[in-house]
Amino acid sequence: MNLKDAHRILVCLRYGIGDMIMEIPVLQTLRETAPQARITALGAAPAVELLEHSGLADQIAVVQDFGLTHWMDPGSPEILSDIHRWLDQNRFDAALDISHAVEALRTVFWGREDIFLMDTLQMSGEDPVLAKGGRGQQALRRAIGEGWGMRIPSNAVPRLFPTEEEAEWAETFLVDHGLTPDRTAAVSPVGSSRLKRWPEVCFAQIGDMLIEEQGFSILIPAGPQLESAEAVRGAMGRRERTAVVGSVHLRRVAALLARCGLLVCNDTGLMHMAGAVGTPLVAIFGPTEPVIYLPESPTARGVQAFACPYRKRNTFGPSDCIMMDHCFWGDQCIQAVTLDSVAAAVREVIHPLKRRAYG
Repeated sequence: MNLKDAHRILVCLRYGIGDMIMEIPVLQTLRETAPQARITALGAAPAVELLEHSGLADQIAVVQDFGLTHWMDPGSPEILSDIHRWLDQNRFDAALDISHAVEALRTVFWGREDIFLMDTLQMSGEDPVLAKGGRGQQALRRAIGEGWGMRIPSNAVPRLFPTEEEAEWAETFLVDHGLTPDRTAAVSPVGSSRLKRWPEVCFAQIGDMLIEEQGFSILIPAGPQLESAEAVRGAMGRRERTAVVGSVHLRRVAALLARCGLLVCNDTGLMHMAGAVGTPLVAIFGPTEPVIYLPESPTARGVQAFACPYRKRNTFGPSDCIMMDHCFWGDQCIQAVTLDSVAAAVREVIHPLKRRAYG
């Protein structure tokens, strides 16, 4: 089937926030390729929140609404029946990237013959682009081209645009918390795995440096990991110029990042959100590869201590250490990233911005 002929298209998004953001150019190109189609995006909460008000999908379906709780969830017989009924109601004529859906959904899709399936199979095997040192977005473009027959422009990168209401909310939040819009830096210690989290005390020291050297106020995005954010704030010496933001809608978090002059974070969804709204960033990497996941931006820097032989370089997905929650280097991977190396990357990103603003 040619996508230009499809009328009801289902796109199965990757599970994580960052992975979903990397797919935004895919959704944008799909919308342009099949303007006649009703597009449904199926993904996990909270990542799919970012697609609201984007115009990239006509319908958003959330895997948790079926009662599924994680990517390998096989589902119960009742859940599988509910998925079948949902497919019958929506009458999709094409479903894209089923291999990236939750296991229960994959089981149902592969057992049906009334839906045309197109897949990149990006999560399995070595990616030829990554194997040659290419970037993650390049690999994704190649996979979509081969799997769907749809060419994504080489200059297409993820972009998020806060609505006027979201921008006003962000402005009010910052002012109400004593922070100056555009002179605020975000510092976030959160991460999906403990192996991807740089020490909280180090983030606190970076926060103090940004206040003392650069005159920034500090925003600490935390999501549900409030305890970690409060630990950073508690370790800082200038707490009167800081604020923590907890679990709010992801589009509001994106609007906050859009008003920040910098984000310092781990390799996490926040990193991708900052890249998508154009915020300069410095990301600390442990068991994952910057060449794959760091946003393609001249104001994005990835900091890493050493080349771990266990780290995945030629394929997407978590390394074995993350899956096992065990660092094969004795918890030294991300812990080995020095404060000086992160501070140097921060200054490298900030100084050109200052020259553009005041030069």
